[in-house]
Amino acid sequence: MIEHHSHRVRIATHGEFKAFVLNANKQLAGKVGKGGIKLEGRLLFFDVGGDPRDLMNYMVKSKCQVMTRES
Repeated sequence: MIEHHSHRVRIATHGEFKAFVLNANKQLAGKVGKGGIKLEGRLLFFDVGGDPRDLMNYMVKSKCQVMTRES
């Protein structure tokens, strides 16, 4: 999406993965997309909060892959 269409892409995940997303953004340095748009900075990070370990523990204990309001 970024390289072929010059879209901005926001990855929403836990803060623990922020460095991973931002480092992936650096791989776009010097690349130019559709319409001559510089691609670096078009991969964004959004922190969803929480601890991913808590989520994984919940998923294992409940044997559920989808959280519901009742959970």
